[in-house]
Amino acid sequence: MLSCLRRAALLITPFLLISATSAQVVINEIFYRPGAGYPENTSLEFIELHNPTDQLIDLSGWALTSGASFTMPGGTTITAGGYRVIAANPTLLQTTYGVSGVLGPWSDGATLSNSGEKIALSKPTLTGGAYEEVDATSYASEGDWATRVRETAFNGWDWSTPANGGNKSLELRNPLLDNDSGQNWSPSNGPLGATPGAQNTALTGNLPPIIRAVTHSPALPKSTDEVTISCRVTDESGLAFLTATLFWRDATSATPGAFQQQGMTNDGADRFTATVGPKANLAVVEFYVSVTDGVGTRTWPAPTSQGQNANCQYQVTDEALDPTAAYYFLVLTGAENAAYNAAAPADGPRSKNDRQFNTTLIVSNGNDTTVRHRSAIRFRGNSSRMYQ
Repeated sequence: MLSCLRRAALLITPFLLISATSAQVVINEIFYRPGAGYPENTSLEFIELHNPTDQLIDLSGWALTSGASFTMPGGTTITAGGYRVIAANPTLLQTTYGVSGVLGPWSDGATLSNSGEKIALSKPTLTGGAYEEVDATSYASEGDWATRVRETAFNGWDWSTPANGGNKSLELRNPLLDNDSGQNWSPSNGPLGATPGAQNTALTGNLPPIIRAVTHSPALPKSTDEVTISCRVTDESGLAFLTATLFWRDATSATPGAFQQQGMTNDGADRFTATVGPKANLAVVEFYVSVTDGVGTRTWPAPTSQGQNANCQYQVTDEALDPTAAYYFLVLTGAENAAYNAAAPADGPRSKNDRQFNTTLIVSNGNDTTVRHRSAIRFRGNSSRMYQ
C-alpha cells in the first residue's frame, strides 16, 4: 500500500535543533543536464535538499549515497522550511546563481546521468560507518518524467522533457507527497533554468492525484474472462474527494470507436478498480484511467503531444499456453499495428527499424506473469536494416 503523506515533525520549540530520527528532509531539486547542447557543463549539476518541517535539523554526517557521493561536514544544519544545495562545483554554482552556502564538491567526481538514475540521501546509524536511507528518488528522462511526442524523422514515438536538453532543472511540486514519482516533479521556470537554495517555481499545495500501478488482470484473458483494471492513487485531499474513471474501447480495428467510460470503485484504501466484460478471441482493448480530486485531474497514461492516443492495451487470447514455457507478447492497437505495416518510405526499411511503436509487453512464464504498459518497440540491428 502506498504512503499518502510524509509526516512533518510537530512544532515543539521554534528552531530547536532536533535529531535525525524525528524529522524528514526531502530531495527537492535535481539539475542533471545544465545547458541545451553537448557537451553540457556538468560543473553546474546540483542536488537540493528541503526541510518542510517547522524545526531546524542537524545534517552532520548525513550523505548522498547514490547518484553522487558527498558527506555533510559536522555542524551542517538545514533551517525550518529551508534548503541545502550540494553541487559538483560549489564556487561556480554560487557565482552563476548568486547563492551562498553551497556544499560540495561531490567527492567521487561523478556526473548525473542524462537518462536517469537513483539519488539517495542517507543518515548514519548507531553502527559506525553504516547508513540508512532517509529519502530517495529515481528520476528519468521518459515515462512520468517526460511527455510522449511524435518525432519527425521517422514519425514514431519519443520522449521529451526540458530537463534533458532544455537547460531546466527538475523541481519537486509538493514536498509532502511521494517524491519518487515523476508526476510530482516539473521542469523549473526559474530565470536561469533552476532555483538552487530558493523556493521551487513548481511548488503547489494541491497537486493533481498521483496515479500508480495501473494494470489489468488476468494479464492474458480468455474470451470468457472479465478483466479487472486497477490503479493506486495518492492525493493531499484524501480518498473521500477522489473520483476515478476508466476509459476503454475495442481497438482491434485501425479505426476504433469512441471511448466508453465507467466509474471505478474504491477499496477503502488507495486502490480503485473497474471491470470490462468478456471480449471475442483476439480482440484488443485500449484503456486509460482518469482521476480527479475536484480541483485537478490527471490521466494515466498522460496525454501525448497529440492528445490521449498512446494508452494501455491488452489482447484476448484463447491459445493454450504450455505452463513450462516462456512467452512474450507485444500488444499493439489496430491503429498502431497498421502504422507499422504501412511504414515503407523512400528511405527503405531503415525508417521502420528506427520508428518506435506504443505497446504493452506481457511476459508469461508459468505462474509468473509481468505486464509493462506504455512500453515501446523498435526493430534494430544490421540484419533487420538490410533485409529487403
